[in-house]
Amino acid sequence: MLIPLYDGAIASLDGFLRIIQDGNIAPEQVDRHGQVAVRFTEMTPEEALLLKFGRLVSLNKVLAILIKAGFIQEQCIIQRCIEETNEDIAFISANVTGTAHSEKFELQLNNFWKEDFEDPNNPAETIVPRWFSRKGIPAFLNRLVPDGDASRADKADKVLNSMYSGFVHSAAPQILELYDLDQRAFLTDGLLGTNRHIDYVVDAKNVIYRSLCSAGFVGKAFGSEELFAVAKAAKSQFEKAVGWEEPRV
Repeated sequence: MLIPLYDGAIASLDGFLRIIQDGNIAPEQVDRHGQVAVRFTEMTPEEALLLKFGRLVSLNKVLAILIKAGFIQEQCIIQRCIEETNEDIAFISANVTGTAHSEKFELQLNNFWKEDFEDPNNPAETIVPRWFSRKGIPAFLNRLVPDGDASRADKADKVLNSMYSGFVHSAAPQILELYDLDQRAFLTDGLLGTNRHIDYVVDAKNVIYRSLCSAGFVGKAFGSEELFAVAKAAKSQFEKAVGWEEPRV
């Protein structure tokens, strides 16, 4: 049964987060136009990675809840969010460690740290624009895989993005997966016990696995071989548990 394996992997992700959050990196309380806010004031890449990883753990926990309830439509929306967060972590890590450098790196970080409004007391007149596009990040990452077929990986990304986009933006083919012909009704209480549910339970192992990979990227970016070893052990354990005999990239 895959679901208990997912629970174990997500618990490992949460444990990894607790290790890094208990380190020297922590936000502080600041004043923003008379309102109390929690912020990182130095806005370093390492702080960005901590925030991204915290978000990643939360998303994986929501994923587990949706899987158990059989809400595959919402599961796929969350999987899209997880995939993008994993890409962001890998992108920041690659630039921090010197594995590769993208001219979009500083632009990504600058937009990541931007506030929504210059003055939260006057939001309508002080909106802060964000100009960053994620276009190009998957292709950048696909070219970092040793002996990988970057062109094939690019095509696979396009297929996945197209499928997940249909769930995010409520396209007709995806919505119709909720419809049961025998009952002539939409299954809005979840699809537990259906073949469709089983298919998506199996599909989830890929994004959970890539989340475990993200822990390793964070460990490397933090320059901690100990953290990297913890993440690598959790990833290897998951590979064996789901029956992947050969380690995956």
